[in-house]
Parts: sequence; structure tokens; C-alpha cells
Amino acid sequence: MLHQALVALFENRPDLAVELLRGVAEIHLPPFDRSRIDAASSRQARPVELRSDAVIVLERAEKAVWGVIVEIQLERDGDKRFSWPAYVCELRARHRCPATLLVLAPSEAVASWAAVPIDLGQPRSPFVPLVFGPTSVPWVRNLPAARSMPELAVLSAIAHGNEPEGIAVVSAAIEAASELEGERAVLYYDLMMAALGEAMRRRIEEMLRLKDYEYQTEMGRELGELYSRGRAEGKAEGKAELILRVLAARGVQVSADQRRIIASCRDPEVLDRWFDKALAVTDACQLFQDGGVAAG
Repeated sequence: MLHQALVALFENRPDLAVELLRGVAEIHLPPFDRSRIDAASSRQARPVELRSDAVIVLERAEKAVWGVIVEIQLERDGDKRFSWPAYVCELRARHRCPATLLVLAPSEAVASWAAVPIDLGQPRSPFVPLVFGPTSVPWVRNLPAARSMPELAVLSAIAHGNEPEGIAVVSAAIEAASELEGERAVLYYDLMMAALGEAMRRRIEEMLRLKDYEYQTEMGRELGELYSRGRAEGKAEGKAELILRVLAARGVQVSADQRRIIASCRDPEVLDRWFDKALAVTDACQLFQDGGVAAG
């Protein structure tokens, strides 16, 4: 659902790709009259391995002057190292114009992986993907800027909304989204609320006098569950790591099986109980006593 929602930002407003290419990557694009989603998108009538997420064409006097392949990359995928150059070559040949691959990766780790040059075998000519991770997404704090670039403002809120100064970004994006029409405004609001952590969400709800916000779209509900599950799993992983570090600092030996059980636990009450015991036990087996788990 996150993948689908991020693709929708570009499909609803193809100029989002232009704003990233010009404003962030500082690529000099030629003059154009309009930007549009390519009707003959590489997702249609193409082999599965050559179907990109979105294709945007910049036109002047109804002639293509630049093409943009948009790829939303949520995780590492070795196959993309082979298909990405093909996307660009196919689009360039079909429209007889320059073409650029734009990769959006919500994770910095995935962004770093995606940005590695791809060796095509042609001497002195590596293919270098143009990648945007969270840190490269601009901070859109200014309300006039958010109003003129609402999709970029939403993307900025997703990337930076949970940071200490994120309230300004989220506020500008919400105000800009509220001025859009229909499903587009509702979806963007749902998307931002889903991406916010508990603390920032409480601040936004207080600012807007909302309590127990209910998602208005099916995608929003599913995104909310996805983000909540991800945050919960992240907290559980942190607690499990802390338990293991406390045991190690106290010199308590932990077997491979015990380590696996602790690391895989996602029940916050159990993790809290184990943490309290980790401060006092002299044997790791004591950690699991009366806890419904047996580990040797």
C-alpha cells in the first residue's frame, strides 16, 4: 500500500518529478509545455521484467523533449540492477529524447544501495541511478511553496514529519492538502497521518482538535496499520536488543536458542518482564521462568 500511495503522488501530479529533478538534483531540463503520464506506459504491453512504476513525458508543441522513469523502491532487489537501464533505453528509443531514471526510496539504506553505479560493460560509461532517499527530499516549510507543490509537500511530511522540526513541514502540507479537491485531499491527509509517529500525531491532532482520527480511505486504513505495525516491531527489536546488552554487561551467558527467542519476541509485556528480570538474574534460564517459554 505504501508503494501504491507513493506512485499515486506522481500519477496525480507528474510535475512532482520535475520538482525533484530541477529543485533537488539541479538537472537542467529543456522548456516544455506540459508533463503527462505516458499513455503507452512501460507497465502496459511490456514484459513483466520491464514494467516500471510510472513513466512521465515532458512535451513541447506535442513533441516529447524529456522522459522520466519513476521507480518506488521499498527494499533491495537485485533484478533492478539489470532492468533499470533497460527502462531508460526503451523510453529514450521510443520517444527519441533524453530519459532519466528517478528512484524514490523511503529508506536511507535502500537509497544507498540503489545509488551504486551499474556496470553495463561499456568502458567509461557506468549507469548511475538518480536516487532520492529521505535526507534528499527537501523540507517544504513555507505554506505558499506547499500550496504550489502539494505532492512535494506531502512527500516532505512523510520524510521529515517525525523529526524534531517536522511540525512546520506537516502543518504546511496539511494546509495545502486541505485546499485540494475530493479523494486527492483525503488520501494525502490519510497518508501523512499514517506516516506520523505517536508523538507528532498527537501534536497534529491537538492542533486540529482531533481525537482518535479515523482514516477516510481504504488505502489510508491499510497504511495506518502498516506504519503502526512497523513502529511496534521497531520498538520490540529495540527492547530485545536492550535485554541482550544488559545480560552481556552483567556477564550472563546467553545460548543461541535463548538469543533467538529474545530477538524474535514481539510481545511488549513479555519483553518488559524479561527486561526487569535481566537486571537481576544470574542465569539466562531464569529469564523465562513463569513466562510460558522454555529455553535451554
